[in-house]
Amino acid sequence: MATQRYISTSFWDDKWIMELDPSEKLLYLYLLTNPLTNIAGIYKITIKRISFDTGFTPDTIGHIFQKFQKANKAHLVGEYILLPSWPKHQHWQTHDKIRTGILIELNKLPKVILAKAVEYGYAFEIPKELYPQIASDSLTEASDYLDTDSDSDIDTNTDTPGGVALPKYSKEFDTFWEVYPKKEDKYHGYEKYKATKKKGATAEMLLMAARCYALYFKKPGTDIKFAMQAKRFLGPGQEWWEWYNSAEQIRKAEEKVPKSKYEERTQPVLTQGQIDANLKAIGEMMKSLNVKFGARRV
Repeated sequence: MATQRYISTSFWDDKWIMELDPSEKLLYLYLLTNPLTNIAGIYKITIKRISFDTGFTPDTIGHIFQKFQKANKAHLVGEYILLPSWPKHQHWQTHDKIRTGILIELNKLPKVILAKAVEYGYAFEIPKELYPQIASDSLTEASDYLDTDSDSDIDTNTDTPGGVALPKYSKEFDTFWEVYPKKEDKYHGYEKYKATKKKGATAEMLLMAARCYALYFKKPGTDIKFAMQAKRFLGPGQEWWEWYNSAEQIRKAEEKVPKSKYEERTQPVLTQGQIDANLKAIGEMMKSLNVKFGARRV
């Protein structure tokens, strides 16, 4: 499901935008609307991807970014794009869910990126609990909250920073996630995983389905970009059930095959008389076919 980005018509009346040349306007608009953006306005993207999507060379992109950074409109920090003014357009002060979504994204950031956000005057009140003590290894994988199917709200907990309850994934789900081919939006995938188990599915069934689905994308001619996200795979459509059934059929078929092709098989023991009788029968059959051993057909 595509994420929607809304740009106000007043965008074009902004004095700073009006002073940009066409290539600068295109690049800035791209930074606001490309598929990797999120509700916090801080996201990972490569120069190669930007170059491919916009047609600009890496040198041109670097040159334009110098202007953006000088105006404090957009910063390129390592592998991250940082848009300092982004939150003020999200109305987080009056919408708790938006504030929660931004906090989740901030919890994903390495310490150095969060520090840079504060340095550049990021337009969001980052709780003291998050900065600067947050460690780079205390990341969550809840991605694009409110930018995807928002059918599962986050339970708040006053014991966590900013009242945000960080997801704790079960070992069963982590095993499922390790196997599943498309690792996007782990948080909502986990919500669907729990809901599916409540309906009667077992962890073993879901793992079998994930393995079967992953094997499909190892076939020549398949492209992982067309794989479903886990939240859809496990969602209301119950796509996982078809793949579980396929996995079960494969399992049953494998049970009928010896575990190893080198496995010894019990052969019937023939007496010498039976062997002689068999050879005689074979010889008679060959005569009827006009075949001689060690010779061509006559």
